[in-house]
Amino acid sequence: MINIRESRNFDYGNALLASIFSNLAYKQRDSSFVDSVGTTGWTSIGLTESEFGPKGFSPYGIGYGVNDPLNLITGKISGTQSYGIAASRELPGNKTQFAIGFEGSSLELADWTQNAGKYGWSEHYATLIPLFAKVLAQMLDAQAQGKITQLIITGHSLGGAIAQTAFADLLAPRSNLWPDNSTILNEAKRIYSALDDWSDATRQKILDVTSVYTFGAPSFLIEPNKLTSAEAASFVASLPASPGLLSLITFLARTYKAVTVNNAKIPSLSAVNGVSFGSSAFQFGHQNSSWYYPGDIVAQLGSRQPGNTLDINLDNTIQRSYTNALTQFVPGGTHPMGNYQESVIRLITGNTILKAENPLSSTSPLLPETNSNTGLDTINDRFINRDASGLGGNDLFIYRQPGTYTANGGADNDIYTIGSYSISLNLDGASQSDRDTLIFDLSGERSIDYYDLNLDNISDKAVFSVTNGASTSSVTITNWDQWQVSDVFQVSKPADNRWSLIPWTDLDLGPGLDFSVRSEPLDTPLAAEAISSKPYSELLITAEATGLEYEDQDLSLDQILTALRDPAKRDQFRIAINASETDKRSKQSSTSDTSFYRIARNRFALDAIVATPAGVDYSTNILMLMQALAGENETIFKAKEAQLYVASDRQSLTIANNETTTTKDVVGIRSDLISRPSKSSILAYIVLNDGEDPASLSATSLRTRAQHLLSALEEQDTTAFAAPLDQGQTIELTEGRRLAFIEVGGNSIASTSNFTLLRPTQLNPNTVEVRTSLGMVVHLIGQASDDTAGLAAFIARDQKDAPIFNLLGLKLTDILTGQVVVSREANFNTEAGFYRIENTDGAVRDSISGVLILPGEAGYADIALTQSVGRLSNLRVTDNASSVADFSLSGDALTLLAPFAVVNANGIINTYFGFEQANPDGLSHFRIFGDNIFGLEDQPGIGDGDFDDLVVGIMNLTLI
Repeated sequence: MINIRESRNFDYGNALLASIFSNLAYKQRDSSFVDSVGTTGWTSIGLTESEFGPKGFSPYGIGYGVNDPLNLITGKISGTQSYGIAASRELPGNKTQFAIGFEGSSLELADWTQNAGKYGWSEHYATLIPLFAKVLAQMLDAQAQGKITQLIITGHSLGGAIAQTAFADLLAPRSNLWPDNSTILNEAKRIYSALDDWSDATRQKILDVTSVYTFGAPSFLIEPNKLTSAEAASFVASLPASPGLLSLITFLARTYKAVTVNNAKIPSLSAVNGVSFGSSAFQFGHQNSSWYYPGDIVAQLGSRQPGNTLDINLDNTIQRSYTNALTQFVPGGTHPMGNYQESVIRLITGNTILKAENPLSSTSPLLPETNSNTGLDTINDRFINRDASGLGGNDLFIYRQPGTYTANGGADNDIYTIGSYSISLNLDGASQSDRDTLIFDLSGERSIDYYDLNLDNISDKAVFSVTNGASTSSVTITNWDQWQVSDVFQVSKPADNRWSLIPWTDLDLGPGLDFSVRSEPLDTPLAAEAISSKPYSELLITAEATGLEYEDQDLSLDQILTALRDPAKRDQFRIAINASETDKRSKQSSTSDTSFYRIARNRFALDAIVATPAGVDYSTNILMLMQALAGENETIFKAKEAQLYVASDRQSLTIANNETTTTKDVVGIRSDLISRPSKSSILAYIVLNDGEDPASLSATSLRTRAQHLLSALEEQDTTAFAAPLDQGQTIELTEGRRLAFIEVGGNSIASTSNFTLLRPTQLNPNTVEVRTSLGMVVHLIGQASDDTAGLAAFIARDQKDAPIFNLLGLKLTDILTGQVVVSREANFNTEAGFYRIENTDGAVRDSISGVLILPGEAGYADIALTQSVGRLSNLRVTDNASSVADFSLSGDALTLLAPFAVVNANGIINTYFGFEQANPDGLSHFRIFGDNIFGLEDQPGIGDGDFDDLVVGIMNLTLI
């Protein structure tokens, strides 16, 4: 038995991730499954239909399983109900992490046949080898690209037995896995046969970076001693159609608890170059040393466990919370996976979990406390409420007493937990490494603030906070540009359910590149050394061409700094600036040219001033604020100001003008994306007829009349653009029009009947807010007719219907220059480009016959690809990266252009076009995320529907 304190392979962070994926494996039947997987921030791995085995399925393209249940009518006792979830993610430091979690027993009788029958778990695992092989293939591909990889194999109960079997399949020599069975997992049917390149060196590359974590799992070594087929059939036939979980567990407990593992019949599990079950497998099991409370009997099945048993000797209060009056005294009452996930959370966060004294002879799952401020490089330390340095090892830092602390986990994978308010923890990213985790065991509002202290457009400090009223705890990470945490969680403790973790993937955990800092000189440059002598209001007047004043107060920099260091006064300052902005807009005359800024975008600049240590020159940060305010200005009002009026029933808005005229002018509505949704989605609008009630419109009418307004990338797991792309769009309409706004609940307007009428909110006379059910927030801002024109908008004028660059109207002698930005968040390699089309329906012309071929007609794809534009082709980038490059177009390239993408899905090539009729699955794979910005969904059937697998946009357009 290994000492987990001295094991470099034992990692609480991986145990936590394993508990998440073991729990998710049970959720594949839930309607919220896609959202649950999405919140992890991982990219799911699934099989395509061409890769399915008999009765195979892949729910929403996530994971893989086989659904071949028992046929109770004929009495046939055979079948499988298997499922595994798999995913990967990219981490800083050129690392890729993989996980595969196997579903445990459900109430399907097929599961219990395999639980009871000899080699039933091996049969179960064999159906999931295609998914396991795909995970390993992607892992080996990542290693070939020079990446550092890691694999977690996990499962609960039956799923834990499957996880053990999968690791044994990797570890055991190439022969029949079971010595006395030449059928199940024989040499020709093991994982070796599912991979093209398999050698001892290849196997070692996988074993060296693989760990196994199971929860409440029986020993898979009892496979040869289980019931015969006839005995299993008799057992299952005696069960009711929906057997109770406790009756099944009790049966298995009586049958297998005393089974002695037959060493002559088990696989050869000798260490391979130091890798073994003993070095890499960790098995959590609930136990209880009180004579009247039983432990989890399933975790005790078999006289010998293959890996390290970590017995959780439950405190009696926890035992009672995990069970009820009926089940607390029943063997297996603590068995459910939700209990195990809470136990792992309790172990990591320092909450009550174990008995004060642990009389069990097995290994405790809790590291002993390190009673000094410095750990050892060779062990896994556990520090509690200390200024501590862990050096090396997978260390655990627990903070549950108010105070200010400094910690340094150093090398390897560390966890920092905050379990009380009024805690301030400081970490230096320059001294951290590998994959670390933050956990807030607090209820409250979450926030992340980034700071760019050296004006290089990259944030170098991040502050993670949880606030509840006046109480706050925070973790401040300096040198954020050198190291970022991999996971941030908040513990959820519902009164009627088990504890779980809320990932902060809905907040941006990246290096903070999504804000704009304008550090170029102002029209009238300000020398940093001269700033300190100027009053604050004068600085604003200098920086703001419009002369915005802050309540005419003549404050020195010292005075304003003192005020800003008071959080309450800082919030008042922000509110005052927002109010001033709104007031100036409401008083706007028809002749002036007013600009405004969004203070939310400049919050980091204000906080940078506050964070400047006492005695340090902060004039540079003041200059940064001034430049940010000036650089973020947007001219909104011109000769005529468009007004937007929301109806009293909040079902529509009307476009008006602030001048009385006898003619109806063309005005614009600018849609600005304020918050991205939890899942990529579409916002549309319809122009209503006089007196028309939008609530009365049928789905058919909406599908026919709705027009695209704005789409948005999902809020999480999206690669930052290498250059700032404007994810907004402008539409032009005549005054007096009445609009209604629709949330589109499908892949495209034309392919769905799922529409939701939205209720806009009036913010001020020319700004309206629209919110969708998925969290997209859009501000609609009225503009004047002469403020909507521009080269980018001109080229994007047909994008309400399709992803098209319309360059018609430019002269053939013109040269269009600009930059193309490409961003990728996908496993599949994709090459994108643009091709010439003849009309907005997407037709291409056959160069031989001269005939127009429409999307969906024979030969369209081949002809379209011959029309690609060389200067906008071969657009590619590596995963989780973004690039920007210059381009120029002239001559016959100045026409209608549409996008295409060639996707290499692990050897399967699919080509997608901007018109759904041309695509192999007949679905729309491109989505418009702003003027001249298109996002791709690279999986057949739309996969996870995030449309961020490849994002392409053009910007900084100029005509020569």
